[in-house]
Amino acid sequence: MDVDFILGEDKYVKFLVHSAKNDEFTIHKASFELYLDSSLEQNGNCTIDGHYINLKLNPQCASNLYTLVITYIIADETLKYKVRIGVR
Repeated sequence: MDVDFILGEDKYVKFLVHSAKNDEFTIHKASFELYLDSSLEQNGNCTIDGHYINLKLNPQCASNLYTLVITYIIADETLKYKVRIGVR
């Protein structure tokens, strides 16, 4: 999944976490890091609403080289999700 921004936007992004086995689970904690190429530009904690992870981004440059890494904890596992961010 890719996410698109227009330079200057400051908006919320929401991700749904689901179990491939339909198991019940709770997301205990989530954080994010936004990288431009390999340089960290923004990071912080996410809010959790049930199985949704919410965060607010404000990329500073027009570039297709952004990568968003979301780290979240379910039970005793630490999981990561990586998304490309395009800013025009």
